[in-house]
Amino acid sequence: MTSPASKPAAPFLPYRRILPEGYVCPTPEYRRDDMLQAEPIDESGHLLRDHFSHQPHTLVDTGGFVFYDPNDMRRRRVRPDVYIVFGVDTESIFARDGYIIAEAGKPPDFALEVASRTTRRTDTGPKRDLYARIGVGEYWRFDRTGRRLYGAPLAGDTLADGEYQPIELTTEADGMVWGYSPALDLCLCASGPRLMYYDRKTGAYINNIAEEKAAHLQTAAERDQAVTERDSERAARLLTAVERDEATAERDEAATKRDEAKAERDTAQSEAERLREELRRLRGE
Repeated sequence: MTSPASKPAAPFLPYRRILPEGYVCPTPEYRRDDMLQAEPIDESGHLLRDHFSHQPHTLVDTGGFVFYDPNDMRRRRVRPDVYIVFGVDTESIFARDGYIIAEAGKPPDFALEVASRTTRRTDTGPKRDLYARIGVGEYWRFDRTGRRLYGAPLAGDTLADGEYQPIELTTEADGMVWGYSPALDLCLCASGPRLMYYDRKTGAYINNIAEEKAAHLQTAAERDQAVTERDSERAARLLTAVERDEATAERDEAATKRDEAKAERDTAQSEAERLREELRRLRGE
């Protein structure tokens, strides 16, 4: 996964309203994600939103509808699991509560489908054809079962002259399959049930902001703990030194007292001997 030059920013496309002011896209009946889909979709949405949060005019949506014919808003629509568009007026899109290609000015740059039991055939057939027809720049598919549903853990296509061409994939020795997305300037990496995103510029997998903050807090806590332990060890060493010095001082004081007592005994003995000598002299002995 070598590091390429940075991808240039997409030009901004002004929003061009076709439908009436205040129009809100129809909300079809909600379809709950298959349990196989939910986690990869949610995780991809969080990771990619955080990763592109510094890029203005970038829309990252999970499970929202893309409307590709403003004359038939109830039937001419498609719901990618994840899609991303660069260089668009996100506030106007939010006000519509849906992505209308004719008004936003371009189709999505990237779409991802996660395999489920009910959509696997649609994702690899009719939906792929539809995405090519409406001009979705890249179309990726991820199968968290490995290959049971799509036949491969990961697949990607890039649009060229109105047709999808497969994106080259690499299989590592540990079984991870990855491919480079020019649209995202990231590598998509399928590793077992997880879909990860690798940034070749930083040489690391992207994390969402909450995970990064948690990692920073954990690192700070570990650093503080190490400082506390180091200070405790230093304090223990100082205490030991103080106790050692106190013990030495006590020994020195005891030795001094012993010396003073011996000096007093010696003085007393000398004085007693002097007095005895004086007494003998007076007796004439």
